[in-house]
Amino acid sequence: MHYDAILKSILNSMGNSLTPRLAGGAKPVELLSVSFNSVTSRVPDLVLRLDDGRIFHLEVQSGNDARMAWRMLQYWCLFRGRFRGVWIIQ
Repeated sequence: MHYDAILKSILNSMGNSLTPRLAGGAKPVELLSVSFNSVTSRVPDLVLRLDDGRIFHLEVQSGNDARMAWRMLQYWCLFRGRFRGVWIIQ
């Protein structure tokens, strides 16, 4: 992990020559400085471990939520990080 800063520096310096090879010929026009800091607490509605070892997750909502699929994807990613190698059912 302590090599991350060195590798990041090398990749940033090689961006103009490396990116077109990785991005189907498109050339970079701007280096974006992106950070994803988060202190969000997520509390799923129902999470069960099933007798076959899988994890079952259910979210309940009282109305239509156009972003529900994204919310479920976020939960799925969090579950995958917590329960590595376990099948997640939503």
